[in-house]
This record gives sequence, structure tokens and C-alpha cells, in this order.
Amino acid sequence: MGFRDGPQVDIPAARPPLLGLGWPQRAPFAWAAAFALTFVVAYEVSSWLDPWVSVVDSRVSLIFLPAFFKVAAVLVAGLAGALGLFLGAVFIGLTHGDSLAVVLPHSTFSALAPCLAVYLLRIALRRAMLSFDLVTLLLLGVLTSIFSALLHCVFWAVFQSDILVWGADTITLMMIGDLFGVLFGFVLLGLVARFVKAIRLKDRV
Repeated sequence: MGFRDGPQVDIPAARPPLLGLGWPQRAPFAWAAAFALTFVVAYEVSSWLDPWVSVVDSRVSLIFLPAFFKVAAVLVAGLAGALGLFLGAVFIGLTHGDSLAVVLPHSTFSALAPCLAVYLLRIALRRAMLSFDLVTLLLLGVLTSIFSALLHCVFWAVFQSDILVWGADTITLMMIGDLFGVLFGFVLLGLVARFVKAIRLKDRV
């Protein structure tokens, strides 16, 4: 699989956009539910991997698989994907004992960061649509990491919270973790696509 060769996905037609993103015309809430579920599952898988890949007192994962689904959700399903990210992040936060005052802004940033990344990359590349390939996903992974870190730091600075305010070294490690997460997710999706294709070919024989 080449760096610009990605699994083929059907991008649903969208309604008039917000931030260059629209709602899928078909089953938008099914898209949201699907990405909420995959985001939660990816987070739990990353949590399971934490003993082997976490750094900075186990606060940062060097293979953060949800990073892939953040960019994939918005790239594939637009605002419905962002809604799925928000709902998934709310579920994760509440089930891990965080207060609603912490969960809501964190979940909003999780959904907003990839939206801003897609919007900015479309402007930078002067494209109405972005392709679903590894280079695009990695660029979106970097931008999403930057926007997420900035949004969180601004939030905690404004509210003068004593919760961790990320330094440059932590943000850099988060970006590395997001990039490896995007790469891992892309390769995993490609393997699954090839497996499904092989099964279909076998059934036709």
C-alpha cells in the first residue's frame, strides 16, 4: 500500500456547509452513532496499550488510536462525524468519573479540532474536497493535535485551573502519539479492507 493509496470510501453528499463541512443526506445520525462507537472503542484500545506506550506520567500515549478516527470521522461524515466524536468523548469522560464541567469543554474540543483542521487544510491546498490518503490524514493529524492543544490551553488559562497546562514537550509528544495513531489506524483499515475484499472474491468463486 503506497503512501497515497488509501482504502476507498464513499463520501456521502452533504447539505450546505458550516466550516466547509456538511451533514450527510442519508442517515446522518447513524453516521454519528457509528463514529461515536468507534471513537469509544479506539479509546479503550489505546487505554489497554497505555502500559507499553504511555509517557509523561502515563498522561500521553505514543500510539493514540482515537486520533485516526478524529480525522476520519470529519473527513468522511462531516458534521455528523464531529457530532459522533462529541458524543463519544462525553461518554468516555462521564464513565471515567469526570465532572460535566470538564467533560463538555473537552468533548467540544475533541469535535472542533478536526473540523478546524479540515477547514484550514482545504484553504491551504485550495481544494473543495480532501482525499482519504495517508499524507492527508497525517497532515490533518498534526493540525488536529495543534488545535486541540491550543483550545485546551486557552480554556485552562482562562479559567485558571490547576489541572495540567501542557508544555511544549508534552504537546510535541502528543503530536507524535497522534501521528503514530493515524498511521496505525490507516494501516489497520487497509488490512481490514483487503481482508473483506478477499472474502468477497472467495465467495464469488
